[in-house]
Amino acid sequence: MAALAPLPLFPLPVDASNDWLDDLADDMPEDDYDMEIEEAISWEQSLAEDFQMHVAKALSVLSNVRAQQRPDNACGPADILPQLCLGDASHALDVEQLRRAGVSGVVNCAESATLSSRSDYPAEWEYLGFDAQDHSHYDMLGNHFEQVAAFIDAAAAAKRKVLIHCQAGVNRSAMIVVAYYMLSTHTPLLAALDHCARQRPCILRNVGFIEQLVVFAHEHNLLDE
Repeated sequence: MAALAPLPLFPLPVDASNDWLDDLADDMPEDDYDMEIEEAISWEQSLAEDFQMHVAKALSVLSNVRAQQRPDNACGPADILPQLCLGDASHALDVEQLRRAGVSGVVNCAESATLSSRSDYPAEWEYLGFDAQDHSHYDMLGNHFEQVAAFIDAAAAAKRKVLIHCQAGVNRSAMIVVAYYMLSTHTPLLAALDHCARQRPCILRNVGFIEQLVVFAHEHNLLDE
């Protein structure tokens, strides 16, 4: 009997095309094919349910943290790690405040949508800017994580503290920060979300980005049981 092609752990989206099944039709008798299809669909449904369970747990962590915050609690720039803080475009424009916070490196995840650019910072500061999109299907980690992680690592080695921001400091920059925190501290997803949200409660309103973090966590063996 021909072996099944491997399925992705978490199909995204759940109703994604099953074109991979079509390849089985030419490789086995009809009865065997029907049995394989039935088993494969059942497996895929189970994986999809498991995926949605992990997403729901992540959303619950964020919701619980927000519920514990006082209504007047300002969502300001937040220290996530000694060498890394998370904020929005307004924080990025306050160079004197950044100096006082010890920042001398800036990552702008929404360069064309914000008012800050390389020219706003002292020449001795490090700067990285790019244009990420804040929509659920944008591959934020695939497009930008390695570049940003390398920037933060280099800054830390040079004793620099980095501010990472986008326009609102809620989705694009926060997603990168949670992923970096997970990998750099070997912290599972739910604990990483809890830590980052307690520092900046307004993060991650984009459910598609949370879905991507679930997959990222699994790929790095940091998905909670």
